[in-house]
Amino acid sequence: MKEFYKELTSKITGEEAIEKFTEKNVKAVAMVDLYKGQYLYEKEFEQLLLPAVLVEYNINHDTNTATISLHCCWEQIYETDNKSADRESALLFFDWQDVLYDLVYQLETKNTGKLKLITEGLAQDESPTTVHIFSFECSYMGRVKKAIDGYNQASGEDVTTTGTIKTNTQQVDFNFD
Repeated sequence: MKEFYKELTSKITGEEAIEKFTEKNVKAVAMVDLYKGQYLYEKEFEQLLLPAVLVEYNINHDTNTATISLHCCWEQIYETDNKSADRESALLFFDWQDVLYDLVYQLETKNTGKLKLITEGLAQDESPTTVHIFSFECSYMGRVKKAIDGYNQASGEDVTTTGTIKTNTQQVDFNFD
């Protein structure tokens, strides 16, 4: 997962990402971290720089799959109702999500396959931070061992062989009466 985490971080904070966020007039990702409940327990953690992406994962070794959830943290959103004068500004969160999704949906590493979106939605919690969670699934081969691992092996002397292939050059006559 280390390789995936580093690739994800590079993909969503790199120059290309910054350009894409800028094109949509939204802030670029300011922080990437492993999810530890940062937005739920703000007093327990260092300040969460927003917008942030927090990575949570679970690996199923029976099926060689990983479920990866991206907690996409935005600032507290006010005035999203239909009568708000500043509604468009409050709804920039959706544009930010779109850019983020476009950056990650085909992410693939040596040990993880392409991400497949399983679910997404707003986090239902008491946090003042607006959080949208993308849950992806992908194949995972990080701890899978080769079939030869775990077996005793023996080594011996090298064996060489030389030989000839004999062919039957006798002509066969087929009569069909």
